[in-house]
Amino acid sequence: SSGINAESQSVLFSFLLVGYPLHLARVQLWVQEQVLSLAVAQVLLLVLAQVLSLALVLVLSLALAQVLLLALVLVLSLVLVLSLALALVLLVLELDKTDNHVRFLANHKLVTFR
Repeated sequence: SSGINAESQSVLFSFLLVGYPLHLARVQLWVQEQVLSLAVAQVLLLVLAQVLSLALVLVLSLALAQVLLLALVLVLSLVLVLSLALALVLLVLELDKTDNHVRFLANHKLVTFR
């Protein structure tokens, strides 16, 4: 029984001297790999966040450009409506002036109607 005890003590000492530090080194290496992969994932997420924020800025810029174009279209439409109204007023005034001129000529016998 003392041989088994000495043998088990030898196995225990060899594990403590060689196996345990080797196992500890493996665990430490595994932990470092996990930390490194988490750091890589964090960098990728930061890059993705930057790309998404840039895309958001572009979308907002496009929306602002669309609003400005819509405002320009509304202003041009208003100018068109006002110019059409002015043309109509000028046409009515011109017709009225022509009518008054014809009446004046007819009253003074300068134009005869058949």
